[in-house]
Amino acid sequence: MNGNIIKNSTRLINKSQYSVSTNCLNNIYKKLFYSTNANNKGLLGLVLNQDGRGGCLIDIGAREPLITRSDYFKRFTKRVGATSLFLGKDINDIGIDNTSLNKKKTNKKKKSKAGKLQMIDIQKLLVSPLLPHPDADPVDTFEFEFQLVKEALDNCSWKLNDSLEIRRSVISQHAARIVTGGFIMTAPKNGSINNPYDILNAMSEVSDEDKELQDQGFGELATMLTLSLKGKRSKAVSVCRKMSRFANQLAKHITIFNPRYISEEEYKKETKKTEVPEEDKEKILLNQKFMFDNEQTVAEAIETVESIDEVKVTVSSFVRWTL
Repeated sequence: MNGNIIKNSTRLINKSQYSVSTNCLNNIYKKLFYSTNANNKGLLGLVLNQDGRGGCLIDIGAREPLITRSDYFKRFTKRVGATSLFLGKDINDIGIDNTSLNKKKTNKKKKSKAGKLQMIDIQKLLVSPLLPHPDADPVDTFEFEFQLVKEALDNCSWKLNDSLEIRRSVISQHAARIVTGGFIMTAPKNGSINNPYDILNAMSEVSDEDKELQDQGFGELATMLTLSLKGKRSKAVSVCRKMSRFANQLAKHITIFNPRYISEEEYKKETKKTEVPEEDKEKILLNQKFMFDNEQTVAEAIETVESIDEVKVTVSSFVRWTL
């Protein structure tokens, strides 16, 4: 899926029509390619349901980066991602009574709004049973069988002679009229750019090893988002498939152009400002030029998608992670 997005990107961008300045592109490039922390080693894993109904993005750290390329590590990461995805709500609802103080506290369950991405409580994830990933290699069935996540994490650390850590996990659960999209990539080599083609070339000109890693759903930069659908056809399978493809394109756009806010309304709410300054407008997703059709903004691209399938589409939430 991710590979196809990259292959189709260059022909969708018309160099002469693209309006983003070179200076702005270089700022984007620096944020995208130089935002990784050399001391923050590990790997991001992206697990998406094939029908676009739910997904998980997980971050697992390691001391030695080569460890993250091993098949054993990747199988483990996929299983932790699947556990977060399938048990997400139940994990966050688990009560852990380690002290008498905890017993005195009243556990208030946080209700997540429909379509909103949900952060997983890592401490509660660690005491959950490790589930198999549905698309995993058959060897995975026996490799981590009948273990809690913490036990499997300790065993994986011992086998790889490293100290592994589950740093964060976010999920989008299967829900009616909610579509999840995602994009993950390995960090490209350093370089300079003058136009959007250079960004896309840097993303596509990766080593065979990195390309394989990305195709398997692993990388150092990733985005996951949710779209909320409304309308009579919002539950139709064909519509959901189209919206899933669009969500994946939008996830790639977010990965490259790194917006901070979804809409101007969100910007005003977060910053407590009554107006959006000109210099901050490019930080808002809906204001940005859509990389797959640079004659339209993201907001206009969404309107085009809505008119084709007669559904109302809203970007509910997104996360963009880098190591």
